[in-house]
Amino acid sequence: MTDLRDAMQQRGLTPPNDLEPGKFVRFSTNDKHSDRAGWCLLFPDGEGAIFGCHRNGWSEVWQAARSEPMTPEERKAWRNQVAQARRQAQAEREAEYKAAAQEAARIWEQAKPADPDHPYLRRKQVQPFGIRQDGDGRLVIPVYGPDGAIQSIQHISGYGDKRFLPGGKMAAGRFWLRKDGARILVGEGFATMASIAEAVPGAA
Repeated sequence: MTDLRDAMQQRGLTPPNDLEPGKFVRFSTNDKHSDRAGWCLLFPDGEGAIFGCHRNGWSEVWQAARSEPMTPEERKAWRNQVAQARRQAQAEREAEYKAAAQEAARIWEQAKPADPDHPYLRRKQVQPFGIRQDGDGRLVIPVYGPDGAIQSIQHISGYGDKRFLPGGKMAAGRFWLRKDGARILVGEGFATMASIAEAVPGAA
């Protein structure tokens, strides 16, 4: 266990305290309580594990030190165990993405068009560009996937606090402020791109 924890720390992860054989564990990789991007599965025999970070899209296999090489049968069983662990990690992530997408769609449908006089929009001096506002006064910005369906959302409070939906998929996500234009301008951050959209009206 000490060697496994050392291996995880070398990859920049903070190992959780509840690592148990056969248990798939999720944990934060950015010190935020709601974050669950980190994951680890310690194999039932305790002789190996696989861990990674969904946010950054990597995984690593760890094996306990052995006194002698594996037999062909042991090597085959090891590969099968690693492959099964990867499938389980992917299934866990896909299930989380699906649940978050459903929650994002529900929030978006219940939200109303954003008030152009919202404190955040007023402070940034930009228009809503089709975003919405929930009952708590937070702006709601949808994150669309390549298929055009909502896969997550971002909330922005009147004070500018920004929160993405926990478990929501961000990879390949986008939000078009304006689709029609002679050229496409790509950037990060609603207020930043809203300012550019207003300054360059002929661009998407």
